[in-house]
Amino acid sequence: MLRVEDIHKINKKVDIGCVILDEAHHIAAMATSNDAAVRQCFENCKHLAHKSDRLLLLSATPVLNHEQDFLAMLHLLDPTTYKLDDLAGFQARVASRQQIGRVLLSFREGAKPFVLKTNLKQLRNLFAEDRYLLKLADDLDNLLQANSPDIDQIVRAIRTHISDTYRLHRRMLRNRRATVEDVIFDRSIIPKEEYDLDERSLDIHEIIDEWRTIAPDEEQYQRVFRLLFLASGTWLGILAQVVAARLNGKADSRLIQEFGKDDIHILTATPKFPGEEEILQSLLKIIHQPVEEGERRENLRTVLLNQLAEYFKIPPTVRRNKQELLLRIQQRIRRPIDDDILPKFVVFTSFGQTCAEIVRYLSDSFGEATVASHQLGESPDKVEQNISRFKDNPNCFILVCDRSGEEGRNLQFADWLIHFDLPWSPNQLEQRIGRLDRIGSKIGVKSCVLIGPYLEDSPHNAWYQLLKNGFGIFQQSIASLQFYVDEKLAELEKTLFQSSAAGLLEMVEPIQEQIKAEIVKISEQNALDEIDANDEVAIQYFQDLDNYDACHLEIKQAIEGWICDVLGFKPINNPNFLEVRRYQPTIRTLVPVNELKIRFANSYLDQFGTYNRRFANYNPEIKLFRIGEGLLESLLNYIEWDDRGQAFAIWRTDTSWDAGEGMEWFGFRCNYVIETDLKFAKQVLIDSQLNNSAYKILKRRVDALFPPTIKTIFIDGRYEPMSIVEDERLLNILERPYQYKNVSQQRDYNLAKERLRIIDDFVDASKWQNFCYQASKTSYELLTNNAEYLDWFQRCTKSAEQKLSNRLEQLRLRLNRQPWDYKLAEELKIESAFSAAILEGICQPQIKLDSVGFIIVSGRHPIKYVDEGDD
Repeated sequence: MLRVEDIHKINKKVDIGCVILDEAHHIAAMATSNDAAVRQCFENCKHLAHKSDRLLLLSATPVLNHEQDFLAMLHLLDPTTYKLDDLAGFQARVASRQQIGRVLLSFREGAKPFVLKTNLKQLRNLFAEDRYLLKLADDLDNLLQANSPDIDQIVRAIRTHISDTYRLHRRMLRNRRATVEDVIFDRSIIPKEEYDLDERSLDIHEIIDEWRTIAPDEEQYQRVFRLLFLASGTWLGILAQVVAARLNGKADSRLIQEFGKDDIHILTATPKFPGEEEILQSLLKIIHQPVEEGERRENLRTVLLNQLAEYFKIPPTVRRNKQELLLRIQQRIRRPIDDDILPKFVVFTSFGQTCAEIVRYLSDSFGEATVASHQLGESPDKVEQNISRFKDNPNCFILVCDRSGEEGRNLQFADWLIHFDLPWSPNQLEQRIGRLDRIGSKIGVKSCVLIGPYLEDSPHNAWYQLLKNGFGIFQQSIASLQFYVDEKLAELEKTLFQSSAAGLLEMVEPIQEQIKAEIVKISEQNALDEIDANDEVAIQYFQDLDNYDACHLEIKQAIEGWICDVLGFKPINNPNFLEVRRYQPTIRTLVPVNELKIRFANSYLDQFGTYNRRFANYNPEIKLFRIGEGLLESLLNYIEWDDRGQAFAIWRTDTSWDAGEGMEWFGFRCNYVIETDLKFAKQVLIDSQLNNSAYKILKRRVDALFPPTIKTIFIDGRYEPMSIVEDERLLNILERPYQYKNVSQQRDYNLAKERLRIIDDFVDASKWQNFCYQASKTSYELLTNNAEYLDWFQRCTKSAEQKLSNRLEQLRLRLNRQPWDYKLAEELKIESAFSAAILEGICQPQIKLDSVGFIIVSGRHPIKYVDEGDD
């Protein structure tokens, strides 16, 4: 992991397999910076992106109103199609998307016939040259006239085709929280309001408001007032520095770091208006007054004490005495009781100096070991150490962050979010909340905000109410509203200066309405990119995958049934977590030592893991047992090598069958794996000079078109010629799971070792080889000529052929719109070859006999060869 500023350190000659650029919109913005060094940083990123085999860009930036930055991001993906100097052309494409998106918002499954017909006319006009879409439109017209139940299917096909063909970039995936609400909980992090009890607060509020009413109504004084407003809403040491800088006409580097050069220049260079110096001197005098209680840091400590008192179940009589409560909690922290797990508190402030003061104050109260920080000026290594200590050390339960901790941090394991002050930018607050409001976050995260004195006309309280009720930021993410929010700040600053609290409160309803309109515009833009995620097949696939993943106990039972019960690995539990374990080979493990060294070399058997994804999310040092994890991949590799279970023989006792000698049924169970033959597609890979990773991609794609399938066929071996079993009663007996000795009415016996002689009573040992060969040949012929199999095969082949054809048509349409794109032309050429090869491989699939079993069915037990204690 590297910071963007350090990318130049990477050797430009080294081969890079994959690059992931987080917060890619920040990197994209560098492309048009006025600073040459920043532009060079973008060039370094661009070189890295274009050089790497794979590139993943992560960004929550909407396209609308961010065309220049979005163009720069797409340029990193595809420099041929998305040229940095073609902003006007890109803006035109975005505008056309708006029109398409407006149609697609109402053209969806379940829409009324009149709405569908109206939108069909617009779609025909928008895509007059798209023959495939026009055919789908004609099909939909016919279905609408017939009031067919297949209307939704064609509507979905049209929407998906438009998305795949006309989206800004076919490899751009966009999801909003609303479409994954089952993965990310609805945001509900409205803070509890805590008011200052500092006796200076009222006087400070009145003096600052006096300054506002007397100051000239000019932009530079408006900017100065914003600084006074923000500085009075945090640790008052910041306000003292702002006032001193205003009085003296100069500021030190600490204040520049807090507000930036431009704001501090306006603060110090703007002429003082008549009477201002007296007002500021009065303000400074009040700030420097000694205060007995109620100072904001003390209020923060009181919040923490009250929550800890509730956690430790300290009696109310003790809680009423602050000093006694503090002593009691200090003792409990120093001498914890068994099972004490302190809640994790994250405290945010917008100011670096405030952060340092909070850390010092809380360290004095609870001990240095209990507090970690994320501060400007700290080295990256120091920050990482602090974050790890907060996360992993149970005694460290407070993390204090300035604005440097508001991006790029995953703090979803925390229990509390405390806003020591509120930033001026709602986008900054969104980032702050987003540290805890993430996938895998705890349910019921609590929050509070310190918002100044309890006054009806408090601008700090009004600002909080505007954030809560106007922007709705504590109930929903506003990440997609970044541009709207940035544009709104100038108006909000002017309102704050001219009308203070009353003006901010009047902005609540207009902002609510404007956000609704903005969301509609964004939805129109996103309609093209979100269709894939909203496709019914995709939704069902994700739902099935999510449902399966939630059954972690069943997954554990299945895996341990093989690795522990069959192979003989010993489960070792983690002493700290019930759900965590690892697997250790012993002298009883049924894996040869050489195979254990070779096939389990990368399985990290000494590392603990869990089957519970949520637990793994909270504890990244604990691996998750799923496909792709080292141990499971080793097991899969070993199963494919191990031939146990590929051939078996059983005596199946079922009391519903005739128990007389000579009345037994015997035959074979044949399990066939049917999948695409990839030899034709492999040749295309060789001819196109594509690497091995392309083969893995091809394999996944082919499996999606024609999923590998297991077909089971039962063969009656009693007569010549052998025949397929179709009798329902017999099939029910043959298909049931293996039954052990505890089920007396339906018991199965493994015909191994001395029991193998039982088979000789049914098939002459000298004829056994030919008998098995005949069964294999007959089962293959019966399967491939079976009407049910042929119907399934034809449906799968037709579906794959249609999807391959659609893919080629989409590429042709893109190339028609981008005839200069030689990479796209080459892709179409290779894709045409692949489509033909894949289809040939599907039409001539591999049909492999994966496992076979010889089964005898009887109404009696094979007593002659069985001891009561045997299975």
